[in-house]
Amino acid sequence: MEPLWARSAADLAGLIRERQVSSLELTQAVLGRIERLNGRLTAIVQYDRDRAITAARAADDVLARRGPSGPLHGVPVTVKDTFDTAGIISTGGTLGRAQFIPPADATVVRLLRAAGALVLGKTNVPEFAMAVETDNLLYGRTNNPYDLAHTAGGSSGGPAAAVAAGLSALEVGSDGGGSIRLPAHYCGVAALKATPGRISQAGHFPEPYGSSSRMLACGPIARRVRDLRLALSVLGGEDWDDPLTLPVRVGVDPPRQLDGLRVAFYCDDGVGSPTNATVDTVRRCAAALVQSGCHVSEAIPPALADASEIHLGIIINDRHLILEWMRESGTTSDRLHPWVRDGLAYLNEAAEDLGADFGSMVFYELRRYQKKALAFMRDFDVLLSPVAAGPAPLHGEGVQGEAHSGYVYSTLHNVTGWPAAVVRCGTSPEGLPIGAQVAALPFRDELVLQVSEHLETVFGGWQSPPEI
Repeated sequence: MEPLWARSAADLAGLIRERQVSSLELTQAVLGRIERLNGRLTAIVQYDRDRAITAARAADDVLARRGPSGPLHGVPVTVKDTFDTAGIISTGGTLGRAQFIPPADATVVRLLRAAGALVLGKTNVPEFAMAVETDNLLYGRTNNPYDLAHTAGGSSGGPAAAVAAGLSALEVGSDGGGSIRLPAHYCGVAALKATPGRISQAGHFPEPYGSSSRMLACGPIARRVRDLRLALSVLGGEDWDDPLTLPVRVGVDPPRQLDGLRVAFYCDDGVGSPTNATVDTVRRCAAALVQSGCHVSEAIPPALADASEIHLGIIINDRHLILEWMRESGTTSDRLHPWVRDGLAYLNEAAEDLGADFGSMVFYELRRYQKKALAFMRDFDVLLSPVAAGPAPLHGEGVQGEAHSGYVYSTLHNVTGWPAAVVRCGTSPEGLPIGAQVAALPFRDELVLQVSEHLETVFGGWQSPPEI
C-alpha cells in the first residue's frame, strides 16, 4: 500500500469523499513530509502550517455537513510562485516582490479552490521565470529529489520537485519554452502543456504580454497522468480576464482506441544529440505503441533548427518586456539574478544588427513554420519524441554554452502551439528519470493524455525518489 503522500490526487480525493481518510489526516502527512525534506530541496518557499490545518478542518466540516465541494475536495496542492495567491506572498522569484501579497487569486488558483483543493503554499521559480534552472536571490536553488547535485529544471522546477518528492499532490505550471515539461522530465513526474488558450494565464507574473504570449501555455503537473486529466477538467475554459482564452469551453473528447492510431516518432532532432538512454527510452515507447496496435513510423518534423531560431527571435523581439517587469516589481538592475542580467545583455546584443522589420518577419516565419508542421502531421495523429537531449544536468550546466541545443525537443511545441505531455518511461545509468514527450494537434489534449497514460501503464511512470 502506497503511503498517503505518494497517492495520486484523484485517489486522495476519492479517499476523502468516501471518508476513508480525512483532509486533516492527509494535510498533516504532507506537512510532515515538507518539514522533513523541503530544507534539502527548497521546492516550497511559502507555506503556513496553522493556516493549512485550519483549512483542512474546515474541509472536513463541509464534507460532513454538505458533501464534497468539488472533485479535489480536501486535497492539499501547491502553486507555482508565478501565479498570484490572495493572502500569500507571491514573488515571481524577484526581490522587488519579496513582500508582495496579491489582493486576488490568479484564475487557476481560484478554480483549484472552487474544486475543493487546499492551497498549502508556493513553489520556487527562477527570477521572472527566465531560466531552465530554478534559482533566485530570494529563496535560493531548488534541488532534484533524485540527486541533490542535479537541477530540478525551470521555470517550474519548484513545482516538479515538490510533486516528485510528495510535498504536494498537484501543481499548475506555465510553459513558454519547456518550463513545464523539462522539470517534469528531470523530476520524473507527469505534466501537460495544454493548448494555448485552453487554460487561463490571468494572474500570472510576469504578465504574458508581447509576441511571446502566444507561445506561453499553462498546464498541470502531477505524479499520475489521470491527475492531469482531472486537473484539465477543472482548469480549462473561458476566462473574461484573459483575452487569449477560448470564448467557449472545450468539450472533453471521448476516449478512442489506440488500435490504428498513427504515430510518428523521432529520437534525434539533429540539433541536440540525445544520450543513448534517451534514445532507448523513446524507442521502447514506440515499440510499446506498436504492441498496442498503433501504426508507428519513424519520421522527424521539418526544419527543427528553424523552429529553434523562431523561438529565439520572438524572445529577442520581446526583450524590452524585461524592463517592464522590473518596473512593475520594483526590482532594480543591481538586484537582478546574474542569469537575468546576462540574459538581457545577450538579447540586446543579439538585436543590435537586426533590421526595423525584424518583428514582422519573425511572425512571418512563425506562420510559415506552423503551416509546415501542420502539413507534416496530416499523416499522423500523435508525435512521440524526447523531452530533452538528456536527463537532469548538474546544477549550472543547463544554462551554459551549448546546453540549450538540447531543448529544441520542447521549444518546438511552443512554436507550433500544440499540446504536449510528459511521462516518465525510463531511467538513466545514473538513476535519473527520463521522460517521453507526446504531442498532437491543437485542442487534442485528451488524445495526448490517453497515449501518455498508456505509456505510464507499460513503463510505470513516476517512482518514489530515494531517501533524501
